[in-house]
Amino acid sequence: MTVAEPSIQDVLERLFASVRYRDALTVLDGASGAIAPGMVAGWRRRLLANLGDFEAALCAAREAVACNPEFADEHFRLAEILARCGRYADAFVAARNVYEMDSTDIRPLAVCVEAALADPSLRPAFLSWSNRSGHSGTALAAAPLGGPSSGILLPVGRAAFSSLDGNHPDALSTIHSAQELPFCLASSAPGGALAALSSGFAHCVRVCDALTAIHPLVDHATAARYVGQRALSLLDDGQGAAVDLLPTLPMTVGQRPYVLLFDLIPALFQPFEPYVRHGISASRSPLYWIVRAFLESSHCVSIYSPYQKAQSLLGRFFKSPVIERKTTLVDHVRPTAARSATTSLACGDGLRRPDQPTLLFTASAINPQTKFYLRGGAYVLKLFEALSNRFPNLRLILRTPLPDTLAPALRDVALNHPNVHHIDRELSYEEYLAMFQKSHIFLSPSAALYMNSALNAMRHGAVPVITDAFGSPDLIRHDRNGVLVPMPPEAVAMDAENGEFSQDLRVFMDAEALGSRSFLDRLSDAVAGLLENPERLQRLSRQAMDDVAQGFPGCPTGTPMSEILERALSDGKNVILRGEGIDFLKAPL
Repeated sequence: MTVAEPSIQDVLERLFASVRYRDALTVLDGASGAIAPGMVAGWRRRLLANLGDFEAALCAAREAVACNPEFADEHFRLAEILARCGRYADAFVAARNVYEMDSTDIRPLAVCVEAALADPSLRPAFLSWSNRSGHSGTALAAAPLGGPSSGILLPVGRAAFSSLDGNHPDALSTIHSAQELPFCLASSAPGGALAALSSGFAHCVRVCDALTAIHPLVDHATAARYVGQRALSLLDDGQGAAVDLLPTLPMTVGQRPYVLLFDLIPALFQPFEPYVRHGISASRSPLYWIVRAFLESSHCVSIYSPYQKAQSLLGRFFKSPVIERKTTLVDHVRPTAARSATTSLACGDGLRRPDQPTLLFTASAINPQTKFYLRGGAYVLKLFEALSNRFPNLRLILRTPLPDTLAPALRDVALNHPNVHHIDRELSYEEYLAMFQKSHIFLSPSAALYMNSALNAMRHGAVPVITDAFGSPDLIRHDRNGVLVPMPPEAVAMDAENGEFSQDLRVFMDAEALGSRSFLDRLSDAVAGLLENPERLQRLSRQAMDDVAQGFPGCPTGTPMSEILERALSDGKNVILRGEGIDFLKAPL
């Protein structure tokens, strides 16, 4: 294959995707005259902001806006950086103007609320602007009780999640596991987004002020930024719900009680901490204390998790018996006769061809520019390219969009190799299950466990080869029902007793899968070991199906989802009936 010389833009995109910001700045400095001044300024703003040099990024952002005044996103990035620099009056004006340019983009509203919270002198201007819809700005009211809609508000279609990673599949699957409960869907708030923020603004002020009293690390600017971003959760009509179901991050300002799915510690701090390089510390991070306060509040009626160690981990990490007590292991693999029968029938042996060993890789269509890499997609293509020479009949089913930044050689493998079946479209449920039934090995060399995919693979007899990320040992016993591949040691570091967590996932983000040669070698050896020993592959496949059908040996039995949500709904209604505000408003923790 002849690979075309990459453009400067291509090089910058790949360096950015690989989190090599300083290298990208060097390339940009050497590209004078090769790309338009507005593009240079936009790239410089983007890189400097990600490096945390906001004053320098501000100069670049202003230049980018001057060069491209018609680009709303450049105006929004300018507003964001102005807020990071503490120039709240300018940030408010800039963000307000962006929203006026495009009212379908709700991101500027978070900056407007942040600015008005951080600088009280801006509050009259904010309320005057937000009240222009004719809304009176009356105080936030408790959800009405007693009607059929006094149920659980699902995250589906909620505005606050639109700029994040969307609806978490584990949260959405609760509909199927607790169908008898009263779920409801959000709709747009009456009067629109500005009216919703106007009615909730006084509540946001109280929460922001209270947060500054919970710990010396929490200053007014940090509290304003946190509450401003979470205020986007006010943009929906809760349909009289008593409880919010929140997927993975506490996207709330306490307007209703809520139940939270705990997945990963870094998700709790999104979008304030960059996910790929993330660090939280009880001794240095104000966000640690803010999130702790929200989780300890009586408005957080329950935290559930599919991971066995979640309860102990959260309690130790936040040094909070309160959080530990309200965290529950949810049952996601309780054996039943129906499940056993379904699993044994769905083994897929009739679809698998022994003469065509097949690997399966899947990644979410949400944010594919990042998720493809974090799931190990680049390593899968690199591995397949090498192993297909040793095993000419090897097949790969690749169900994922390809990121724009993927190296040309790996893109060529994905799109042009005769033994790769690339699927970049929405599948029916039957088509989705057929992928697992056709595959011998499910590859997920990812930065985190993706439990739904792993369980589907095991249920249908595709042997999981996955990293030993948090939660993986709950499902996989190495060489019993799958293969665990050690994570790169630099990827995640945890000291729960001291409230310290960090992750550096740049090793996954390399567009050429060159982040860790040793990781690639371990992964290749794991797959080759199965391909060279069909009897072992078959043994692991059968055991994986049996474990899903009969229950994982030695694993504690969790609480059914319906029971967790029924109790949370009752507790949430009691919080409303008692007329409790967010209880950290009453006194410092």
